[in-house]
Amino acid sequence: MKIKMWLTYFAVTSLVVCCVSQCLAAFGLPNPTKPNGSGGGNIDVQALSSHNTAVIYHCKVATVYVAKSLCNIEIAVGNKTEAEKLLAAIKALDPPKKGDANKDDKDKTAATDDNSKTKTDDANQKSSNGNDTTVDPDKLKVLMTEVNTDATDIAKLNLQTKIDKEAAKKEMRESLLYLGAGIIVDTKVVSDTKTQIDQTKSAIASLSADPTKISTVGTLKALLDTLLFLLNNVPGQLNSMSAVNKGLNDYAKANAIDTPSDKDVKKQSDDMQKG
Repeated sequence: MKIKMWLTYFAVTSLVVCCVSQCLAAFGLPNPTKPNGSGGGNIDVQALSSHNTAVIYHCKVATVYVAKSLCNIEIAVGNKTEAEKLLAAIKALDPPKKGDANKDDKDKTAATDDNSKTKTDDANQKSSNGNDTTVDPDKLKVLMTEVNTDATDIAKLNLQTKIDKEAAKKEMRESLLYLGAGIIVDTKVVSDTKTQIDQTKSAIASLSADPTKISTVGTLKALLDTLLFLLNNVPGQLNSMSAVNKGLNDYAKANAIDTPSDKDVKKQSDDMQKG
């Protein structure tokens, strides 16, 4: 009887593992349980680290675009100081490439340090797919904190009386495009982050007993720290972004201002997740 039970358990477990592997392959996601010689035992550390990095990068891109949107709004409501803080945090995390600086930034804040720009350009040129997917976690945390603060403050404003109508007409569509796409990307980031945290914790527990994997465990712990920060902060950022998005849409509707289509927002969110 016990042998029959164990055989049944083994068969069911094998089927589940097979189904999970096929689903991951179908959606183009790395399978951390598939060995490729880069991890310990049957843990594919390279695939796990790669997917962790991708989640963090997507959060970075979404946060940068949302910050640009909030910067437009801060200027439209007369908060130039807050707009400059946002732009400084954006450029610290994501310095502009040569010849690709946002034309509006020239009127909003001073240029970034030339040496910093050159170093970032070199990193971008070395990227195999044209995008530098490396993220400075500390600078990301600074920008996310700034975004959360600004979004919360903007959500409390009466835009009908505070916002400059001419500025709104000029910047509203872009702001709504970036906000809407950022909400889509961040919603996916929350879901992906939960999955990656579970897998990373499991990998760390498995590899910690192997003294030859100290460096690998350290790398995974650093990624885990950033993932935990995202899980603790992105949901709040989503709530604030959604409140601002609703306020802007209400204002645009009341003042007959053009807004992006759902198709445009979806395309922008897809573009944000490339790289």
